[in-house]
Amino acid sequence: MRVFGQSVVVVCLAVGGVFPGAQAQPGVEAGARVMADARKALGGEAKQAAVKTFVLTGRTRRVSGDNLIPVEFEIDVELPDKYVRKDEVPAQESAPSSSGFNGESLIQVPPPVAPPPGAPAAPPPANRPAAPVMAPPAAGASGQT
Repeated sequence: MRVFGQSVVVVCLAVGGVFPGAQAQPGVEAGARVMADARKALGGEAKQAAVKTFVLTGRTRRVSGDNLIPVEFEIDVELPDKYVRKDEVPAQESAPSSSGFNGESLIQVPPPVAPPPGAPAAPPPANRPAAPVMAPPAAGASGQT
């Protein structure tokens, strides 16, 4: 929620800089003051910057057909480059699943299932260029030379 509040303040301040004729609303200044007071109450910027690890736990629901299935989750973060989310579905008799990353390494437990033989190939990843697509021959043109 803190990130959302900071984002709103930044967007409002940016709009004021882009449109110099626009007057800042008193609510924006009050919001910035509230956010600054909240940071101070949490120990100040220096203490917040010193945070390296945190754990979040919670419950949510996932749609499965016409049903809402409860899910218990835990998110473990070690800044700057370690993240894992563990999901457990108490309503199903299945092992917990984990996904995330550790530096450049992917964490995915259980591992993804290989597609069955004859299944269409997955699209190429976004960071690789796709293979060139040949245009169909023009009408009336023969493919023979």
